Amino acid sequence: MIEIKKASFENIENIIEIINDAKSFLKSQGLDQWQQGYPNESSIRNDIINNNSYVLLDNGVIKATAAIIFDNDPNYSTIYNGKWLSSNNYVTIHRIATKADSRNKGYAKEIIEFAKNLIKSKNIESIRIDTHTKNIPMQKFLEKNGFKACGIIYLNNEINEVNKRIAYEYVIKKG
Repeated sequence: MIEIKKASFENIENIIEIINDAKSFLKSQGLDQWQQGYPNESSIRNDIINNNSYVLLDNGVIKATAAIIFDNDPNYSTIYNGKWLSSNNYVTIHRIATKADSRNKGYAKEIIEFAKNLIKSKNIESIRIDTHTKNIPMQKFLEKNGFKACGIIYLNNEINEVNKRIAYEYVIKKG
């Protein structure tokens, strides 16, 4: 049985393991995303403190994690070579990752569906997410799950290749 719930400090070790698996996977794909120490235990602790950290459990075992954030993301205040699909409140998903032995089992999709249902219940219009310009698997995953590429954002508004990300948005259909 799959369950998604808010993470607690007891989950940190499992979350860090999943994040480290994701870092290894990204490195094996030749990507420099998540290779400079972030995300780390401090960022995961902050997610938990701010009630943004979620874990997906399958039969009681943590298999995936993500941060679902209800505050506007300052990285998304300026978008280049495009525009956002909506201008209303949005939720941001960051640090979505699946345990190495659990890839391609639909867990990331479960988290996305959970986030979609969460925003519907809170009357929020859209979900925003970004990924590395060379992270083709994530780009394909987002597009397959209804997200539209909107343009380019730069982490910390530092315009350089290291911080360049493709920004995506999913808008809830009304009615």
